[in-house]
Amino acid sequence: MPDIAMMQPTFLPWQGFFELILKSDKFIFLDDFQYSVQSHHTRNKLFVNKGQVDYYNVPVQKSKCFGLKLNEVLIFSDNQWKNKLIRKLEYNYKKSPPPIRRIKT
Repeated sequence: MPDIAMMQPTFLPWQGFFELILKSDKFIFLDDFQYSVQSHHTRNKLFVNKGQVDYYNVPVQKSKCFGLKLNEVLIFSDNQWKNKLIRKLEYNYKKSPPPIRRIKT
């Protein structure tokens, strides 16, 4: 019997999310449920300083997302927020040590 896993997609998923995908024979993204503003589907928190976290968001067209399914929500297409996010990630994580744990397949 194949191993099947199903998860809701998240913005900036954690390592265990990828391990689940890797270890599954079939993986299903559950993205056809009602979108919720400020959920982890478009928002997540990351370290910005030692012991301090901040939220990172994907800007969506909120006026048009009420009652929509996650896979129907529109993300702002301008590059300004994307460039800002990349700069924040580079600044906050450039001195981080590389991960030491390896995924076994």
